[in-house]
Amino acid sequence: MQAPMVREMKRMIRRLLAGFGYDIRAVDHRSDVRGVNLVHDARTMIGGKSQVVLFDVGANVGQTVEDLLDAFRNPRIFSFEPSPTTFDMLRRTYAGKPGICLENIALGEREGIMPFHVTQRYSSSDSLLRPTWDARAKEVQVRVETLDGYCERHGIGVIDLLKMIRRGMT
Repeated sequence: MQAPMVREMKRMIRRLLAGFGYDIRAVDHRSDVRGVNLVHDARTMIGGKSQVVLFDVGANVGQTVEDLLDAFRNPRIFSFEPSPTTFDMLRRTYAGKPGICLENIALGEREGIMPFHVTQRYSSSDSLLRPTWDARAKEVQVRVETLDGYCERHGIGVIDLLKMIRRGMT
């Protein structure tokens, strides 16, 4: 049990660092999963399993794809990016690479066509959700599929890692 003075000092340090945009988290020293590095934690939880199936939803230009390729031997990576311009960059980098399936669609709760908000300068903020700031976003129509429907149509029974970034929530 921590002394009250130690607890208060930790609180003060957390508040001070939060003012600079930093967050301190406690880590479970009994586990190698720390909640800080997605790929490290995924590799720890999945272990040496062969034929891993990895979903990168909101792939942007492929930053996570590159990390997953480095972390796993012969993964099957399904990379979803609905933004037309961003998907083009993703396609130029990863099209035709073995084990990578690129999808220019959004995943959502219903299938159909929906307006997608494309910002001028911040592709990581493109979203099915309308921006809450003046982003000068333009609307484009994108195809939306459900995760279950996509997996059923493509014969995917197990997803070992589902990385999903929820954007446009600022």
